[in-house]
Amino acid sequence: MKHGHVPIGDGAVDKAAVLIHSKSVPFKPINPADYEKVLKENEQLKETNGILIEQINVNHALIMIIIVSLLLSNNMSYACIFIWVYF
Repeated sequence: MKHGHVPIGDGAVDKAAVLIHSKSVPFKPINPADYEKVLKENEQLKETNGILIEQINVNHALIMIIIVSLLLSNNMSYACIFIWVYF
C-alpha cells in the first residue's frame, strides 16, 4: 500500500479514511450467549429451508403428474395452456 489507496469496488478509498474509521469503531468481544442464539437460529433456518425445498419438490412432482395425465387423456390444449401458465 505504498500508493496510499486501498482498492475497493470500482474506485479507490483513501487509506487515511479507512484507518480513521477503524480506530473510531471500538472492538466488541463476542458475547457467548448471543453467539449460541445465532447458531440456534441458523439451525432453525436450515431446517425450515429443507422443509420448504421438500414442499417445492412435492408440488413440482404433482404438477408434472397433472401435465402428463392431461397429455395422456388427449386434452392437448389444456396441457399446453397449463404448461404455458406454469412455466
